[in-house]
Amino acid sequence: MLPIQILGLIGLLVVIIGTLVYISKRKISPEEGILWLAIWVLLLIVVLIPGITFDIARLLGIGRGADLVVYLLVFLLLVVDFYLIARIEQLETNTTRLIREIALRDIKKKPRKKK
Repeated sequence: MLPIQILGLIGLLVVIIGTLVYISKRKISPEEGILWLAIWVLLLIVVLIPGITFDIARLLGIGRGADLVVYLLVFLLLVVDFYLIARIEQLETNTTRLIREIALRDIKKKPRKKK
């Protein structure tokens, strides 16, 4: 096993354990956790069997295994970016609604001053 494979293996084991801890402490949903665990396991397979990317790349008509990995990572980053933007929009909408409700509630509670 090459030194880079050992480092990759150690790093992936750390993030797999971290993901399991996040799931158990409910910092992420079980569905999200399973998705991340699947990604980590796929990366673990690539680290342990690096030639597999070349074989898959050839099946897909891509010249090199490294190119396949780059394409997949770019795709994954775009999906995560889309998810985060959608989530931020949802949080902004919820925050605006909550602030309006609090403001209306506070107006109803305050007695009006007569001029």
